[in-house]
Amino acid sequence: YLGNYRLPAEVTAAHEYNHVLQYAYDIRQDTWMYESTATWAEEKVFPLDNDYHLYMDTWAGNPGLPLTSPDGDKKYGSAIWNHWLEQRYGAVTVKRAWEESLNSGTATRGLAPKAYDLAIEPTPQGTSFGDDFGDFAAATAAWQGNDSGILEGPDFGVPVERAHAVDNPLVIGNPARFTTVDHTGFKLFD
Repeated sequence: YLGNYRLPAEVTAAHEYNHVLQYAYDIRQDTWMYESTATWAEEKVFPLDNDYHLYMDTWAGNPGLPLTSPDGDKKYGSAIWNHWLEQRYGAVTVKRAWEESLNSGTATRGLAPKAYDLAIEPTPQGTSFGDDFGDFAAATAAWQGNDSGILEGPDFGVPVERAHAVDNPLVIGNPARFTTVDHTGFKLFD
């Protein structure tokens, strides 16, 4: 932080206080939802700090790792999912996901994609977590553009990693090819 101790103190306070609010909704929700929404909240409280940018290199380098992964730093960078939802539907959608959290899983565990699914109001842009996740993944392909829908995407400095089809390039007009990705992961091709 180059000697700026105010910035990490601010974002940590916002992040940890958001966890307190989350626990009032559901203490058994998916780890990635806790961390991605708490990181999203940092930006709501201190919009000039942009601390979540520190996670974007890791996030951009792992599009195949599920958005829902509880491991590593990707869960913090996944705040961009919440920023994207906010730009599309408003911040109330992220809050609604927490309100729906207890309706999203079992008696012992929440299921964050279901909570988001319940929170997303049907509109011409989307009707479900699945619809919106597809649009979100497509938006990350051009997040460095000003109209990508990804908040501050041009400031991230790195593009989302592409899967390279060197030996078998993708060509318009050729037959479809199949690939495998984990749930809530995706691949971008050049």
